[in-house]
Amino acid sequence: MGIKVLAIDDEPDILELLKNSFGFAGFEMTGAKNSQEGLDLAVNGDFDVIICDVMLPDFDGFTMATRLRDMKITTPIIFLTAKDSTDNKVHGLSLGADDYLVKPFSIEELVARVKIQARRGKLVEEEKVNATERIEVQDLIIDTATHEVYRGDTLIELSPREYELLLYLAVNSGRIVTKRQILDEVWDNDWSSDFSVIEAYISYLRKKIDSFEGKPKLIITKRSAGYMIR
Repeated sequence: MGIKVLAIDDEPDILELLKNSFGFAGFEMTGAKNSQEGLDLAVNGDFDVIICDVMLPDFDGFTMATRLRDMKITTPIIFLTAKDSTDNKVHGLSLGADDYLVKPFSIEELVARVKIQARRGKLVEEEKVNATERIEVQDLIIDTATHEVYRGDTLIELSPREYELLLYLAVNSGRIVTKRQILDEVWDNDWSSDFSVIEAYISYLRKKIDSFEGKPKLIITKRSAGYMIR
């Protein structure tokens, strides 16, 4: 069965372009012209990837992504936007999106990114089914079967990307990982030099797992080298 895509955009021409292009690529696409329609379809449907314009007539794509993640819907989200700034990219990704493509975009590039995110999503679901391992670093516990993270007895809510980053650091506990390694292993796309995204996500993780009074800091910065969990 082909990849099932939900595309949300208020421009009919873009939806038609995506439908034709994805059909040629062997994808099955459902279109929505506003956020509420897209949200309803995302909640009740079974999609491999969601493509969402940021600027929509009812509420923006960022709000929709937040609502989906609050409902524990982990379908990969790719944002489409006319705003090409690091702040916008970081903000979108921090809300639980998985990728970000600036308009005007190449259809070939979008198709490639959809394939990457669909593959990543399937691997995450398989991991949930098959994994029984718990990773522990001091009092940090990562349950790879449920994707739950604890610091001691406290459950910590993480976005899907925050979880992947923390898991990568924990698997490499005691070793320095560079920003380049993180981009290659956690993002797995062409964010070839946007290290500010990594810095932002490290900051998010520190606020969530290193803000406990009386507990040691786990995420360490090695200047000019990278990061590690000790």
